[in-house]
This record gives sequence, C-alpha cells and structure tokens, in this order.
Amino acid sequence: MLFALSGSASGAQPQDLDAVRRSVHRFVTEETRQLPGMVSVEVQPPDKRLRLSACADLQPYLPPGIRLWGRTSVGVRCTGPDTWSMTLAVVVKVQGQAVFTARPVARGQRIQEADIAVRSVDLTQLPAGVLTEGGQALGQVTGVALAAGLAVRADMLHGERVVQPGQTVRLVYRADGLQVTGEGKAMGAGAVGEEISVRTANGRVIRGKVSAAGEVEVR
Repeated sequence: MLFALSGSASGAQPQDLDAVRRSVHRFVTEETRQLPGMVSVEVQPPDKRLRLSACADLQPYLPPGIRLWGRTSVGVRCTGPDTWSMTLAVVVKVQGQAVFTARPVARGQRIQEADIAVRSVDLTQLPAGVLTEGGQALGQVTGVALAAGLAVRADMLHGERVVQPGQTVRLVYRADGLQVTGEGKAMGAGAVGEEISVRTANGRVIRGKVSAAGEVEVR
C-alpha cells in the first residue's frame, strides 16, 4: 500500500478508514465511466493502524501525471478541522475486445480474416494503440513480420503503398479555393493519408500527404 499523511491526527473522533476507501472508489468509478469496455475498480484499503481525525469532506483527487489505467494511485485529502492527506493504490481493469494474430504474418502481407482473431481481454495489460475491431486490420498491409498470438497495434499496419520511392508524382496545391498542380519525385513510399517527402524539379524538398495513387497534396 502506498500512503502519505500530514497534519494533525489529534481529533477526538477517528476517521472511518473504509469511508476513505469508498470515497476513492466512487471517484475512480465516475472518472472512468467513459472508458471503452467493462470497467472494474479495486481500491486498496488504508493501513488499519492509521489514526486520523474525522473529516467532514473527503476530497479524492488525481495526482499530476497519474492516469486511471491499470495499476495506479489516487490521492485523498481532508482540509479541516485537521488537515491530512494520503494516497491509495488503485487497480483499474477494462475488459474489452482486442485484435490478435491467429498465425504468423509476413512483412508486406495483406491482412485477411484467417490472419486475426478478436479476443476479450483486459485492455490495460496491452500496449497503447492496440486495435479493438477486426475491420480495422482487414485489408491493411503489415509493416513488420508478426508472430502468432501478438496483439496488433495500429503502427504495425498501413494501407497499400500507392506511391513508391523515386516515382514521379503529381503535386496538388490547394489554398483559398485555388488549385495549382506540379510534379516531383517521391523520396519514400506512402499509402493514402500518409505524409511523404517529395523533391521538386528545382531541388526543393517538401512534405505532403498522399491523396491518391501517384498524387500528393501539399497545403
């Protein structure tokens, strides 16, 4: 258990420690209401040896830099008549769907239904960016080789590369209702929606977003 306290504990009435735990539980439950999936909250109770003065207004709060996700901590303070504060360990679990590889998938392979499986898991135990729907992966191309049973992240996949390095691409400039076109050489591969660098005829390097096969939009 993580805790820290300050101030006086000399009040005649002792603080109900379970009330402290319940106040933190209510706070975390409310703060995590909008998380995707089924949320469960576990709050570690304060050390029973603590002797704190009774508080009329318990104030749970989230310490700076703390996220209500997985194993974390939440503060609770009392501002009177005596002041004290403590921190309780909290576990937030979010049961939801995640996409996993059903078999090894080679780099550059287009994802098919047989390549993936959707499972119900605790999302807090997985890396950020994990896909939660099979449709997010289907038709995408792997940027790296994927082992079987791996949670699939968005940064592991990309759309079909419709621009290749060294390819002459059409540059489209759009601003204030005007459109100007030109040409350049792509310096990297890109799928629709991805940014790539393009070298123009005068040697200038610019960044733009792939908008179609062989086309890059610059703003």
